[in-house]
Amino acid sequence: TAKSFHIRKITPRHRRPIVRHRAGRRQRRRLVQNIPVGGQRPQNVGTDLIAFAVARGARLQGEPAAVEMSIFQREIAIASLSEVLQEAKKNNYAIAGLVVLGWEDARCYAETAEELKVPVILQAGPGCRANTPLPVLGKMFRYLAEQSSSPIVCHLDHGYTKEECLEAIDNGFTSVMFDGSKLSLNENVDKTREIVELAHEQNISVEGEIGFVGYNDGAKSQSTDPEEAKTFAELTKCDAMAISAGNVHLQTNKSSSIDMQVIKKIETLTEVPLVLHGSSGIDDTLKRTIANTTNVCKFNIGTELRKTFGDTLREEIVKDPNTYDRIKLINSTIPKLKEVTKKVLENISKI
Repeated sequence: TAKSFHIRKITPRHRRPIVRHRAGRRQRRRLVQNIPVGGQRPQNVGTDLIAFAVARGARLQGEPAAVEMSIFQREIAIASLSEVLQEAKKNNYAIAGLVVLGWEDARCYAETAEELKVPVILQAGPGCRANTPLPVLGKMFRYLAEQSSSPIVCHLDHGYTKEECLEAIDNGFTSVMFDGSKLSLNENVDKTREIVELAHEQNISVEGEIGFVGYNDGAKSQSTDPEEAKTFAELTKCDAMAISAGNVHLQTNKSSSIDMQVIKKIETLTEVPLVLHGSSGIDDTLKRTIANTTNVCKFNIGTELRKTFGDTLREEIVKDPNTYDRIKLINSTIPKLKEVTKKVLENISKI
């Protein structure tokens, strides 16, 4: 291990060590796994790597140097999905999983959560990943989390393959969602369980899905069978379970009719925190009631925020048709986007 890293000396000019990793990504991951809970700090292993391990649950004995402690403190602020959802479940509130499309909205969500002193989940869905590679998104999410005093979860949304989930884990995501909702129950269980086992080795949380959440003007939903949800939770050991109970993806109005009986039945059969995708289509008052009275601890919200961005951008372009600077155009939408984000977070996350 000592030969795998070279750490440059700390000087006043360098606030953190420069770590040159000579090991490959997977080898570095194995080195992290070899740091036991309560274990001693390995000789000459870079502080960035140790902090990476600490963020995933390792606890080191002894007193690291002050510079290392500052890194530990920043990294530990990056939260796992399991941590924030269990806390929400215990205290009868929920966390917003906000769908990110780029730097500007991700920064807006993180800043708003910090202002309100509530946790938030930054989510990279398929659309986001088609535009921006996972290695870039992982660094971006973690950078925002390191600057925040509020817990931020770095989450892969709707991962469809094991390889995609592992790539997210390798690039600093603290939780992944494997979406096997279109598979048979047995295949969904098998694939989700495999990803859970691999992720849990590194203290990464996993969200699974049982039942199928449909799309507005697209594929129809298939409500979650409570008994299947029980089986799925028991066999996969997932940290969160997305269910279908009348919620619909890409809903532009708040007209979803949520089947509370399905939610209530599922929570009598399993203690796993529940997730509702397509929550932009759920009435705000109903969302708050669900957050306060059920085991639904995570609401995924994307369309509501995308619509705010798109509508505001169109208005700003009409106001000033001679502005062509992309940054100015996008930044003109941020005040309104922050206003709506604040409303979303306050509604479900404020006790």
